[in-house]
Amino acid sequence: MKVWIDQDLCTGDGLCAEIAPDIFFGKDDGL
Repeated sequence: MKVWIDQDLCTGDGLCAEIAPDIFFGKDDGL
C-alpha cells in the first residue's frame, strides 16, 4: 500500500497518526 499526505488538505493536528499509528507517525519535534 502506498499512502501520501496532501499538504493542501492536511490540518496538522495529527489525526491521521491517532487513527492509524502504524502508518502515520510523528517525530519528537512533532513533524
